[in-house]
Amino acid sequence: IGAGTLLKSAFSHSGINKLYLDKQLHYVGDYAFSSCKDLSYVEVRCEDVLFSAGSFYNDNIKCIYLSKNAGVTFDPYAFEHFDFEHIYYDGNEDDIMDGKLKINIEYVKDPNEVTYFISDDEDDYKRQQEEYILEKRPYLIAMILDKIIFYSDDAIYDGKHWRWKGDVPTIWEE
Repeated sequence: IGAGTLLKSAFSHSGINKLYLDKQLHYVGDYAFSSCKDLSYVEVRCEDVLFSAGSFYNDNIKCIYLSKNAGVTFDPYAFEHFDFEHIYYDGNEDDIMDGKLKINIEYVKDPNEVTYFISDDEDDYKRQQEEYILEKRPYLIAMILDKIIFYSDDAIYDGKHWRWKGDVPTIWEE
């Protein structure tokens, strides 16, 4: 899929089993691939893509593949009712240290939607969002990193897992 934006529930309940997201894709709407019971493989070649809440709601994806320059932002709600086994990263430790792989946990705002605030509640709303992210981000990032496996032509990296020691990513064998 190479469209710039996938709208809400675009492929929900479809029979797709493999998904290839091309570089042109920048936004995946709420529940875009929810309840795709056969979806087992997602390949992300996007260099800057936002996955909104529930993008893969109620899916059991076996493998997510991230290209070397993948830039992915997940809404924290994207992981609710979503389970995946592994993330394969097509790069090596130097690529990670150089910042080529970017995984963020942030709120994802629909670029096609305008939010109107009638009162002063906007500040309170933003504060609640930030508190939620501060609470969830460490858990979600650790969960994601725990599932990353290097998928590399270089035998030094291929099949190795990635973990953090302080602020530095290190590779280890399982």
